[in-house]
Amino acid sequence: MTEYSPRDYWEKRAKIFQRWEHIRTIRAFLLTPFLKAHLKKNIESIRPESLLEVGCGPGRLIELYRDVDCVCCVDFSRTMLSRIKSRVQREGFRNISLFQMAAENLGFADDSMDLVVSAHVLLHVPYSNIDEAVTELTRVTGDYITLVEYSHPDTERLKTRKTSFHVFAHDYRRLFSEKGLKLVKAEKLPFRTQECLVFRKP
Repeated sequence: MTEYSPRDYWEKRAKIFQRWEHIRTIRAFLLTPFLKAHLKKNIESIRPESLLEVGCGPGRLIELYRDVDCVCCVDFSRTMLSRIKSRVQREGFRNISLFQMAAENLGFADDSMDLVVSAHVLLHVPYSNIDEAVTELTRVTGDYITLVEYSHPDTERLKTRKTSFHVFAHDYRRLFSEKGLKLVKAEKLPFRTQECLVFRKP
Protein backbone atom coordinates (compact mmCIF):
# COMPACT_ATOMS: atom_id res chain seq x y z
CA MET A 1 0.00 0.00 0.00
CA THR A 2 1.29 3.46 -0.85
CA GLU A 3 1.82 6.03 1.89
CA TYR A 4 -1.38 7.77 2.98
CA SER A 5 -1.66 11.29 1.58
CA PRO A 6 -4.76 12.96 3.07
CA ARG A 7 -5.19 15.47 0.23
CA ASP A 8 -4.86 12.85 -2.53
CA TYR A 9 -7.10 10.36 -0.73
CA TRP A 10 -9.92 12.84 -0.14
CA GLU A 11 -9.67 14.34 -3.61
CA LYS A 12 -10.42 10.90 -5.03
CA ARG A 13 -13.08 10.06 -2.44
CA ALA A 14 -14.78 13.45 -2.92
CA LYS A 15 -16.27 12.30 -6.23
CA ILE A 16 -18.62 9.85 -4.49
CA PHE A 17 -18.72 11.31 -0.98
CA GLN A 18 -22.20 11.87 0.47
CA ARG A 19 -23.87 10.34 -2.58
CA TRP A 20 -23.20 6.94 -1.03
CA GLU A 21 -21.27 7.76 2.14
CA HIS A 22 -24.09 7.54 4.65
CA ILE A 23 -25.40 4.20 3.42
CA ARG A 24 -22.01 2.49 3.60
CA THR A 25 -22.96 1.23 7.05
CA ILE A 26 -26.20 1.24 8.99
CA ARG A 27 -24.38 2.80 11.94
CA ALA A 28 -23.18 5.78 9.89
CA PHE A 29 -26.66 6.28 8.48
CA LEU A 30 -28.29 6.18 11.92
CA LEU A 31 -25.73 8.50 13.52
CA THR A 32 -26.15 11.41 11.11
CA PRO A 33 -29.37 12.88 12.64
CA PHE A 34 -27.87 12.70 16.14
CA LEU A 35 -24.68 14.39 14.94
CA LYS A 36 -26.61 17.28 13.42
CA ALA A 37 -28.88 17.60 16.46
CA HIS A 38 -25.93 17.93 18.83
CA LEU A 39 -24.17 20.48 16.64
CA LYS A 40 -27.38 22.46 16.16
CA LYS A 41 -27.93 22.61 19.91
CA ASN A 42 -24.38 23.82 20.52
CA ILE A 43 -24.59 26.50 17.82
CA GLU A 44 -27.90 27.77 19.20
CA SER A 45 -26.43 27.84 22.71
CA ILE A 46 -23.25 29.70 21.72
CA ARG A 47 -25.03 32.02 19.24
CA PRO A 48 -21.89 32.94 17.28
CA GLU A 49 -21.78 35.89 14.92
CA SER A 50 -18.88 34.28 13.04
CA LEU A 51 -18.28 30.57 12.43
CA LEU A 52 -15.56 28.57 10.71
CA GLU A 53 -16.12 24.98 9.59
CA VAL A 54 -12.85 23.13 9.06
CA GLY A 55 -13.21 20.24 6.62
CA CYS A 56 -16.64 21.17 5.27
CA GLY A 57 -16.69 18.48 2.57
CA PRO A 58 -19.70 18.78 0.23
CA GLY A 59 -21.68 20.87 2.72
CA ARG A 60 -23.63 18.32 4.71
CA LEU A 61 -23.86 20.68 7.73
CA ILE A 62 -24.58 24.04 6.12
CA GLU A 63 -28.29 24.01 6.95
CA LEU A 64 -27.19 24.46 10.58
CA TYR A 65 -25.58 27.82 9.74
CA ARG A 66 -28.52 29.78 8.33
CA ASP A 67 -28.79 32.08 11.35
CA VAL A 68 -25.06 32.83 11.65
CA ASP A 69 -24.08 36.20 10.18
CA CYS A 70 -20.67 35.24 8.80
CA VAL A 71 -19.70 31.64 7.94
CA CYS A 72 -16.42 30.48 6.42
CA CYS A 73 -16.18 26.88 5.18
CA VAL A 74 -12.78 25.44 4.31
CA ASP A 75 -11.62 22.18 2.78
CA PHE A 76 -8.37 21.16 1.14
CA SER A 77 -10.16 19.24 -1.65
CA ARG A 78 -11.00 21.24 -4.75
CA THR A 79 -13.66 18.70 -5.70
CA MET A 80 -15.34 18.96 -2.30
CA LEU A 81 -15.38 22.75 -2.60
CA SER A 82 -16.97 22.59 -6.04
CA ARG A 83 -19.76 20.44 -4.60
CA ILE A 84 -20.43 22.69 -1.61
CA LYS A 85 -20.32 25.75 -3.90
CA SER A 86 -23.11 24.27 -6.02
CA ARG A 87 -25.21 23.64 -2.93
CA VAL A 88 -24.59 27.11 -1.48
CA GLN A 89 -25.72 28.69 -4.75
CA ARG A 90 -28.66 26.34 -5.22
CA GLU A 91 -30.04 26.89 -1.71
CA GLY A 92 -29.41 30.63 -1.65
CA PHE A 93 -26.92 30.95 1.20
CA ARG A 94 -25.59 34.52 1.26
CA ASN A 95 -23.68 34.23 4.55
CA ILE A 96 -21.23 31.50 3.50
CA SER A 97 -17.75 32.05 2.01
CA LEU A 98 -15.63 29.14 0.75
CA PHE A 99 -11.85 28.72 0.92
CA GLN A 100 -9.40 26.00 -0.09
CA MET A 101 -7.26 25.44 3.01
CA ALA A 102 -5.92 22.62 5.17
CA ALA A 103 -6.56 22.40 8.90
CA GLU A 104 -2.82 22.74 9.51
CA ASN A 105 -2.62 26.11 7.76
CA LEU A 106 -5.70 28.29 8.20
CA GLY A 107 -5.41 31.71 6.61
CA PHE A 108 -7.43 33.60 9.22
CA ALA A 109 -6.38 36.06 11.89
CA ASP A 110 -5.89 35.09 15.53
CA ASP A 111 -9.14 34.97 17.56
CA SER A 112 -11.15 35.90 14.45
CA MET A 113 -13.97 33.35 14.79
CA ASP A 114 -16.52 33.04 17.58
CA LEU A 115 -16.91 29.32 16.91
CA VAL A 116 -14.85 26.73 15.04
CA VAL A 117 -16.68 23.55 14.00
CA SER A 118 -15.04 20.33 12.82
CA ALA A 119 -16.83 17.01 12.35
CA HIS A 120 -15.08 13.78 11.37
CA VAL A 121 -11.99 15.64 10.16
CA LEU A 122 -9.25 15.44 12.77
CA LEU A 123 -9.48 11.64 12.94
CA HIS A 124 -8.12 11.64 9.36
CA VAL A 125 -5.13 13.86 10.23
CA PRO A 126 -1.96 11.75 10.66
CA TYR A 127 -0.15 11.71 14.00
CA SER A 128 2.69 13.72 12.46
CA ASN A 129 0.34 16.62 11.62
CA ILE A 130 -2.26 16.63 14.39
CA ASP A 131 -0.45 19.11 16.65
CA GLU A 132 -0.30 21.64 13.79
CA ALA A 133 -4.03 21.24 13.14
CA VAL A 134 -4.95 21.61 16.82
CA THR A 135 -2.69 24.65 17.09
CA GLU A 136 -4.40 26.31 14.11
CA LEU A 137 -7.95 25.64 15.33
CA THR A 138 -6.97 27.02 18.73
CA ARG A 139 -5.30 30.09 17.24
CA VAL A 140 -8.22 31.04 15.01
CA THR A 141 -11.04 30.71 17.53
CA GLY A 142 -11.78 33.61 19.81
CA ASP A 143 -14.11 31.61 22.00
CA TYR A 144 -15.33 28.07 21.23
CA ILE A 145 -14.37 24.93 19.33
CA THR A 146 -16.86 22.10 18.86
CA LEU A 147 -15.79 18.72 17.48
CA VAL A 148 -17.49 15.49 16.56
CA GLU A 149 -14.93 12.69 16.65
CA TYR A 150 -14.45 9.15 17.93
CA SER A 151 -15.23 8.76 21.62
CA HIS A 152 -12.48 7.84 24.06
CA PRO A 153 -13.38 4.10 24.25
CA ASP A 154 -13.18 3.88 20.49
CA THR A 155 -9.81 5.62 20.28
CA GLU A 156 -8.51 2.99 22.70
CA ARG A 157 -9.96 0.26 20.45
CA LEU A 158 -8.34 1.82 17.39
CA LYS A 159 -4.92 1.72 19.05
CA THR A 160 -5.08 -2.06 19.38
CA ARG A 161 -7.19 -2.93 16.33
CA LYS A 162 -6.77 -0.43 13.54
CA THR A 163 -9.75 -0.52 11.21
CA SER A 164 -8.57 1.73 8.39
CA PHE A 165 -5.31 3.25 7.17
CA HIS A 166 -6.82 6.76 7.11
CA VAL A 167 -8.22 6.77 10.67
CA PHE A 168 -6.03 7.85 13.60
CA ALA A 169 -6.67 7.52 17.34
CA HIS A 170 -6.12 11.00 18.78
CA ASP A 171 -6.71 12.03 22.39
CA TYR A 172 -8.65 15.25 21.75
CA ARG A 173 -9.08 16.12 25.42
CA ARG A 174 -5.34 16.08 25.97
CA LEU A 175 -4.44 17.80 22.70
CA PHE A 176 -6.69 20.81 23.27
CA SER A 177 -6.08 21.07 27.02
CA GLU A 178 -2.35 21.30 26.27
CA LYS A 179 -3.18 24.39 24.18
CA GLY A 180 -4.93 25.96 27.16
CA LEU A 181 -8.54 25.23 26.20
CA LYS A 182 -11.10 24.02 28.71
CA LEU A 183 -13.50 21.18 27.96
CA VAL A 184 -16.95 22.55 28.82
CA LYS A 185 -19.18 19.83 27.35
CA ALA A 186 -18.85 16.20 26.26
CA GLU A 187 -21.87 14.35 24.92
CA LYS A 188 -21.75 10.82 23.55
CA LEU A 189 -23.67 10.02 20.42
CA PRO A 190 -25.47 6.66 20.29
CA PHE A 191 -23.62 3.37 19.87
CA ARG A 192 -20.60 4.69 21.84
CA THR A 193 -18.90 5.50 18.56
CA GLN A 194 -18.57 9.25 18.54
CA GLU A 195 -18.89 12.19 20.87
CA CYS A 196 -19.50 15.90 20.57
CA LEU A 197 -16.89 17.92 22.47
CA VAL A 198 -17.04 21.64 23.18
CA PHE A 199 -13.88 23.48 24.21
CA ARG A 200 -13.65 27.11 25.33
CA LYS A 201 -10.70 29.44 25.05
CA PRO A 202 -9.86 31.34 28.26
